Amino acid sequence: CRVAPAGDPNLKVTWLCNGETLKMGSRFHVAQDFGYVTLDIASCISEDSGMYTVRAENFAGVAESSFALHVGGRSGVFGASLQPDALEKVSFIFMIQS
Repeated sequence: CRVAPAGDPNLKVTWLCNGETLKMGSRFHVAQDFGYVTLDIASCISEDSGMYTVRAENFAGVAESSFALHVGGRSGVFGASLQPDALEKVSFIFMIQS
């Protein structure tokens, strides 16, 4: 999300999931630069599903924005190729270059 004023040293940004403060760590990373704030979740799992809220707070007040994230199971991943002969073509090109 975009926050203003950019570079405000008093700006405190907090991320929540289902009303609980997110614990940053190996899978959850936050970046804040040039007036933009991002939340990166590595290797999402179904337990990451929920209502996420970013809260920006400074002397002017508090602003929040929320979004719902749904992470489906592996059964929701479509594994079939849209071009079934693509692997054969790639293998053939690789054999020519080898």
